[in-house]
Amino acid sequence: MSGEEETPLPSVSGPADPSQLSAYLLRVVPALLESDEDVPEVVTLQTILKDNTSKLKRFIEDSQEHTLSIICTLPTEGQETDGTPSLASQSAATFDVYLGVVYRPQRSVGVIFTKRFPVIESDKSMRSQLRFLTVSEDSPFETLHDYVQDAINPLFNSFVLHSKGEESEGDKLVTAVQKNMSDLAVGLLHLQQNIAIPDITLSMHPVISAAVAKAAEQGRKPVAEDVGDNLSSTTFLNALQKQVASWTREIRKVTTLQRDVSSGSALQEISFWVSMDHALNRLRSKRESPEVVLTLDVLKAGKRFHTTISFDSDTGLKKMLDKVMDYNLLMKDFPIKDLLAADSLSLVSTAIGTIFQHLKKLRNTTYPTDRAIALVEAISRDLLSQMLKLLNTHKLMVVAYRDFDPIIKACRDVFTAWEEEYEKFTTLLRDLMKKKRDESMKFHFRFNLAHKKLETRLNQMRDFRFQHEQLQSVISRVLKLAQQARALQQQGTGLATTTDVIEGMDEHLLDEEELLAVKEVRLAYDNVKVVDPLDLSNDGIASWDTAIKRYDERIDRVESRIAARLRDQLGSARNANEMFRIFSRYNALFVRPHIRGAIREYQTQLIQRVKEDIENLHKKFKMQYKNTPTYAICCVRDIPPISSSIMWARQLEHQLDMYLARVEAVLGTDWGTHIEGQKLRDDGDSFKTKLNPNPVFEEWKKRVESKHLVQGRIFDIVTQRGRGGTYLRLVVNFNEDTISLYKEVRNLRSMNFRIPFSISSMSSQANQLYPHAMCLKETIRTYELTCQKITENDTIRPLVAGLKIDVQDFIKEGVNLSWDSYRLESFVQKFSECVFGFQEKVDEALHHTEKIYTLIGGLGSCEYEASQFSEILDEIQKLVDNLNLRSYTNLTSWVNSLDLKVEEVLMKRLSAAIASWKDCLVGTE
Repeated sequence: MSGEEETPLPSVSGPADPSQLSAYLLRVVPALLESDEDVPEVVTLQTILKDNTSKLKRFIEDSQEHTLSIICTLPTEGQETDGTPSLASQSAATFDVYLGVVYRPQRSVGVIFTKRFPVIESDKSMRSQLRFLTVSEDSPFETLHDYVQDAINPLFNSFVLHSKGEESEGDKLVTAVQKNMSDLAVGLLHLQQNIAIPDITLSMHPVISAAVAKAAEQGRKPVAEDVGDNLSSTTFLNALQKQVASWTREIRKVTTLQRDVSSGSALQEISFWVSMDHALNRLRSKRESPEVVLTLDVLKAGKRFHTTISFDSDTGLKKMLDKVMDYNLLMKDFPIKDLLAADSLSLVSTAIGTIFQHLKKLRNTTYPTDRAIALVEAISRDLLSQMLKLLNTHKLMVVAYRDFDPIIKACRDVFTAWEEEYEKFTTLLRDLMKKKRDESMKFHFRFNLAHKKLETRLNQMRDFRFQHEQLQSVISRVLKLAQQARALQQQGTGLATTTDVIEGMDEHLLDEEELLAVKEVRLAYDNVKVVDPLDLSNDGIASWDTAIKRYDERIDRVESRIAARLRDQLGSARNANEMFRIFSRYNALFVRPHIRGAIREYQTQLIQRVKEDIENLHKKFKMQYKNTPTYAICCVRDIPPISSSIMWARQLEHQLDMYLARVEAVLGTDWGTHIEGQKLRDDGDSFKTKLNPNPVFEEWKKRVESKHLVQGRIFDIVTQRGRGGTYLRLVVNFNEDTISLYKEVRNLRSMNFRIPFSISSMSSQANQLYPHAMCLKETIRTYELTCQKITENDTIRPLVAGLKIDVQDFIKEGVNLSWDSYRLESFVQKFSECVFGFQEKVDEALHHTEKIYTLIGGLGSCEYEASQFSEILDEIQKLVDNLNLRSYTNLTSWVNSLDLKVEEVLMKRLSAAIASWKDCLVGTE
């Protein structure tokens, strides 16, 4: 045997036996079709299944047969003597088995089974191989709509939501499928609400029918003479006249058909006029048929003019056709399905805009204004129904507040979209009434909008939950639950809002008072959680009001305890900041009467402590601004003095306003009516007057306007004293105040001060000249430093004398230039280039001469060999050649002086060498 294990082959089972399927059907069908009216007997079904064994076998084995239907026809209703329905006395329910799907218009219910696989196998359970759905005795449109709307569509959306993020390639296809299913649901709803318009049949006289048939065989139009002698028969003409009268009655069943738009949905109104259009067009085709035309021609030939002339006017067909055609300019392609198929509140908002945009077509029709108002009211009812359907998927009073708030915001967006479009629509209606001069409509120009009740209820819910969340927040701070919340979050409970904290906290960690408050809040909210807030009926409104009343009764007890704790904490506060810090914990509850009463008790104490803080602020203001740390900080940050002083004053004013605002936030807007409060308000107003920055600004304006900051020549020569006495110095004629002017203007504008045009113009000019002035200052400073280097190293003076003359020529030119010269920019650029070139040449000359003199010193100390002297002299020559290439001036005379220094050093070496040689020659050494 091989060491490997043999893999067993999968067993192949055969088709199931019909008895297996029959047993399954006997268990499932009676349970599914059970109703209050009658319970079908299992024996009856068992007999029917036995008689249809061949169908069951075919359904099991035939891969082409996918569906099996079991239809139960219910007995007809009877009446007992007391008037109640009775089925017992009638015939029993009957069953039928069909392959495929069969619709039975009689009073019947059924179950439709479908196979998951081509063949039903015997070794698998029937449950895993079959799917089924039930069919009620209602309209198939209603049944299919319920399946699509309440089962298929939600299942698909739930699956998409669950698998979101796993597959992204089919997102567009998923969206398209969702839209198609929503459209299908709306279409089925449309078919349910479609108002049946009777299909009229016009009966024909046999003689007329025969004449039309004969003319058709001959390929011509029938004429009155085709009826032969009947044309003069009074009996025949009377019969035709009666027949035309019956046609008039039948056609008027359609042309006089009306619908009350104030009832039902907008879809029903739209469907009515669209269906009416189809019905009238069918009637027009019948009116223009050869039989009708021949009948009327025969009556005309028989001189029955009264009947023929009044026929069209009596039926009202043409008039109604024109009316319906006109109305359908508005009703055709009406986008009501966008609203009915919307599966989110954002899509509802979009649908509202689309619907009202379509309603603008009202201008092009004669659709009555009162009917348009009723249509909008019907759309409002549809909006209410759709929003309730979407909102009922959320338990608004149970869902966490962090999830509740976005839902309410989306609802508010819907209502805002409606209001915006509604205003435009009412304006349109007013314009139409002016054109029609329909004065009688002014009295009825009011809308009864059904969704307003929902809007009011949602606003109540939003305010209630917001206040409750604030209460929970205060409790979490006051009763020391913040630490408990952090502990719960660290444990990974995922509790985020204060409501979640209250629900998830450990009660054994609280003292008796805290535990009682927490329980009261929880029990108070439980009174509201059990009520359906979206029930807008009279009973629902009463239940909501009762629940709110019970909630308020319990919360009053909690507020009393919180107020007591507030009094204790305020009594131990040492200054205004501590009191405000305590108040900040309770600020969400200032509207509560108990908390407001506790605050009033400490009003005088709070005002007195705020007054002390304002006095400290006043002492700080009495200091000179230049002596404050703020001034030093502004100097470091390059903020000019006037702007920084105004900023400082505004900071003090902001602190003063903050103190007073905090007092008002705690004590209310009427705090100034109190005696101490009035004094505090007067002190604050007096201090604000001193902090007014306008006097400082006006003084600065006068000072700037009295000066001419930017004028005259660009250079100035001033006398300065130094260690060597007095000397003349070249400076840039640019006032320091001019430099700060632009910064002052920029900062003052940012603080919303109005700068006069003259100062603004001066600032703009200073801003334009400022770069040139700074460049000139830097250039002059560079020139002075370079000249100082030449003074310290006098040996290079001849070499750079020409360059210095060039700079001085520029200075000579610049002395005659003014700030408003058109040559200013080019001069500044060229002068800067010349000075920086001069600096570069001086630095280079210093570098070369330093090397040359170092090498000359090396001639006096190097080895006394020709190669050493030659090498040093070659290096000196290279440096001199470099200076020659750089076009330094007076190089020849400077080299001659350099040669003399070299010669002097070499002569000293030669004299020393001769003396040494002499000493050796005479034998001294």
